[in-house]
Amino acid sequence: MVLFSAASIWGLYWLPLRHVERLGLSGPWSVLAFNALPLFLLLPLALRRRQGICRAFRPLILIGLLAGAGWALYGLSLLYTSVIRATMLFYLTPIWSTLIAMAMLGEAVVWQRWAAIVMGLAGLALMLGFGFDSEPVSLGDGFGLASGIAWGFGATYIRRHQAVSAADSLSAQALGSTIVAVLCLWIVPLPDKVPPSADIWLAAAPLVFGVCVLAVIPAAYAIVWSAQRLSPGRVGILMMSEAVVAVISASLLTDETLTRKEWLGAATILGAAIVELTGGRFSRPREN
Repeated sequence: MVLFSAASIWGLYWLPLRHVERLGLSGPWSVLAFNALPLFLLLPLALRRRQGICRAFRPLILIGLLAGAGWALYGLSLLYTSVIRATMLFYLTPIWSTLIAMAMLGEAVVWQRWAAIVMGLAGLALMLGFGFDSEPVSLGDGFGLASGIAWGFGATYIRRHQAVSAADSLSAQALGSTIVAVLCLWIVPLPDKVPPSADIWLAAAPLVFGVCVLAVIPAAYAIVWSAQRLSPGRVGILMMSEAVVAVISASLLTDETLTRKEWLGAATILGAAIVELTGGRFSRPREN
């Protein structure tokens, strides 16, 4: 229930992200704002826990870069493609998480999970139009797909290193997401590479601060805490509450529309989650 509720909060993440973009923090600048501020706010905690962080430095590097990349790339996908497509592409995560957990954690997969994987890949084909006459795949679609893969790896490392404090993992994730957001400033095409003016940053600051303190940091901590205790694939499935909230809110608050084929793809991806959630079970991971 903790993970389900936290993910539901993330289903509305696109609203402040796009509002800040309209204020003048375009593209990666908007994502950077929502990633760098949590890092700044978590810095005193990280300094206080520096001994524990030093002891777990190597796993935290991997957790930070992988889970952080998932966080940052998902934000970019929400800005460069439709909310519905970005969300559905990210929530192919259970597929990648399952395959990664099989290889890294030795988890055994029952037939329901394989059925869910097939359904998820079929939904991906429908959403992106593989083999069909459809809209071309956009940069934002690529970010959405990549974010799910990165988070799949990140969730697996969080699960693999359960002894690492959730607070330390969250700080590492905030650092990793900030690094990835900065790198994307050079990768993503922008009309102007010059940073936004101080007036724009000041106008966006109250909203960014409030959202980060009241929603982003608590929800991210709850997700990391849950990821330490649950199978990576199951984490991705329980986080589907975010997809439901995002799709409904985007349908009500924007003019975004999907073709019938894309809706079928979205329904197939959600159906894959239901198949696994009602029947899929894992064996315990091997000890590391």
